[in-house]
Amino acid sequence: QLRPRVILEPSLKSDIMGGKEILFSQKGVHPHRCLVAGCNTLSGQITNLFIQSLAEAGTYDREHFLELYVRHMLNQPDKDVHIDAVHVEFFERYARGNKAYYSAGLG
Repeated sequence: QLRPRVILEPSLKSDIMGGKEILFSQKGVHPHRCLVAGCNTLSGQITNLFIQSLAEAGTYDREHFLELYVRHMLNQPDKDVHIDAVHVEFFERYARGNKAYYSAGLG
């Protein structure tokens, strides 16, 4: 059974757009407009975080990766305004008080 989607106002635990929401999905605006030339897109940045997590932990450590992911998404200086819905939904659940692992979409 599908539940209606509730859109929450951004909070400190969910504001991953960093004030650049106005640029999202605008006609004629390139989705990666806010990135500095040569900067990775969000997918590339998250891949780098995963590699960093593997290197620091020596193995896959879910909690370590999620800590890096949450910190990066809430504090990244070069915001990529093309943010896939899975990230938005993760932070909506995280802002409701869920632990990071339980904020991930599981199906």
